Amino acid sequence: MAHGTCPYVGIGGHAGQGGFGLPSRAWGLLSDQVTSLQIVTADGSIKTASHTENSDLFWAATGAGSSFGIITEFTTVTQKALDSVAFEYWFDYTPAQASAALQYWQKFVNDPSQPIDVHLGLQLHIQPDSTSSS
Repeated sequence: MAHGTCPYVGIGGHAGQGGFGLPSRAWGLLSDQVTSLQIVTADGSIKTASHTENSDLFWAATGAGSSFGIITEFTTVTQKALDSVAFEYWFDYTPAQASAALQYWQKFVNDPSQPIDVHLGLQLHIQPDSTSSS
């Protein structure tokens, strides 16, 4: 299923608030893949919500779930698992070099003459280098 990595929000925050992750380029947001949910509303009612049942609540809860109750169950669309390879690189850049590299990357990935496969998922983490003086 469409998923991401955000340990601070867990599945409830991820599926109930959007859910962007590496497979989102191919499959969209996790909240868009939710077909139904079970929610406990403020009055203590346990309700099932979907496109056909309590549809207003379903629409609201799949974008701002925690504002409408406690979601106790999600049913989602699943996708066929893909073969994958994971790796990471670390580079030491000055701030100016990092900015130039990021601008080049944005130009590269947005070039319509060289479309990138939607199944390619990338993450970029930029953090200060405590050993750099610039």
